[in-house]
Amino acid sequence: MHVEFRWSWPALAVAALIAGCGGGGGGGGGLPLIVPPPAPAPAPAPSPAPAPALKGSTTLPGAEVTAFCARGPVASATADQDGHWSLSLEEQALPCLVRATAASGMTLKAGGDAAPPPPDALYTVATDAKKEAAINPLTDLLVTLAAGQSPAAWLELHQGSLAQALAELGEALPAAATELKALLTAAGYELEGDLADAFDADAATRFDAFFAALEVSLSNAGMGYAQFAEALGDPDASPTALPFTRTWTHADATAMPQLNQASLSIAQGVLSMTTGSGPAAPVGAFVGGGTGNKAVLQLPGFDGLKVRDFKNIKIEMQPDPGYVHTQYLPYIAFDFVIDTQCGQPPLDADATIADARVRYRTVTYDTYYQFLSPGGQHYGELTPGQFSTVVITPQTPGWRSSPGAPIGGTDVSGSETGGTPLDVDALPAEACFADAAPADGGMFRDKEALPACDTAAGLDATAPAACGAPYRGAYLFLGSSSNQASSTWQVRSLQYNDGVRTFAFE
Repeated sequence: MHVEFRWSWPALAVAALIAGCGGGGGGGGGLPLIVPPPAPAPAPAPSPAPAPALKGSTTLPGAEVTAFCARGPVASATADQDGHWSLSLEEQALPCLVRATAASGMTLKAGGDAAPPPPDALYTVATDAKKEAAINPLTDLLVTLAAGQSPAAWLELHQGSLAQALAELGEALPAAATELKALLTAAGYELEGDLADAFDADAATRFDAFFAALEVSLSNAGMGYAQFAEALGDPDASPTALPFTRTWTHADATAMPQLNQASLSIAQGVLSMTTGSGPAAPVGAFVGGGTGNKAVLQLPGFDGLKVRDFKNIKIEMQPDPGYVHTQYLPYIAFDFVIDTQCGQPPLDADATIADARVRYRTVTYDTYYQFLSPGGQHYGELTPGQFSTVVITPQTPGWRSSPGAPIGGTDVSGSETGGTPLDVDALPAEACFADAAPADGGMFRDKEALPACDTAAGLDATAPAACGAPYRGAYLFLGSSSNQASSTWQVRSLQYNDGVRTFAFE
């Protein structure tokens, strides 16, 4: 019988091992020793990858930061006292709506005791974990406009479908940035560059001036941030009614054009408006001619404000300390330029001064007859050499309008006493204050606009409307086209509608 053996590797190895040990005989006759390779060591268990982190900063230091992402549970952390925060994202997927909830006792951005209360919460959208996300008033306003409602209401509405809703919200943000910049610019704020940069913590620091300006504006208007955001997001509200504070510097004042011997200067928080004596330029500085001296402070941020929303003007000022009662001494007055066809295209290029005077009207409040002239309704409320606050409303007697169709019962220029209220209800409902050239006789003339404008004579109604230089929608002035007396009045602040517009000096 033939038996065939098949060796397996373990059996062969054992045989070779025995032979290599000498097998009981002499030293070298056996098979060579074969050693099996060592078994490979088990690979170490891989360390768990660190959870990705979403980092950023907020203008609400110490706030509770919460992320509601396209997928996964809610993540939260607390910002430090510099506003920096970091969220661990384990099961979450970007993009995320991130909320910073204010802690008690904080202000919008490290403000003082007079700062307004902070918002209850600010929101942002985070799309890239490689970039630090910012949470600030601009991101919150952008989210509000893109969502078409408050971020809190949007979040409650879309809790069950965040992935799709966040994608749609992200698509709406570029248009919201364009709209927000236009709205804030109309209110008077100065913003440069792309507002989308507000979402990037590294780039958002360049908007610090806006955050500070917003805090001051809210404080002066006695308005909370939530009210501001609500007004901005309301399609039926006038965006230009948002509060805005402008603080003028001496350089701002001296750069503003003046007429003949007139100047503006600022020192220690006080604006000085000064007119000199005697003519300093030939006839033609004014639309109506004249060699008078007129100091003018033009005020931005009124263009588009509805006239029917006008409630009051408060001016803290000091009459010339050397004032002596006389009808011919220059005095400060306040003007509005009114567009009776607000929202319509501007005048045609070939429009005449007569055309401009139909569409644009100037209304003036004369302080002299009511506050300084004996017998005036408010005589004694202004004292030369002392600061006092003048409060003017549409109902305060002292208004007059530029020549043209009567504005209800309001006096027309030529009756310099200006003893009537401003009949706001007699104006069209759409009438607004406007940055425009009304071609009023006592306004600047633009001699460079057309050859016909550069004459020594006053311009009549057939002259081009372009000869009238544009004015801001509101301005304070000292003097007139006929004034040749020297005087200096000082102003500390001016407020419109209880702080919707505030002008201060530094």
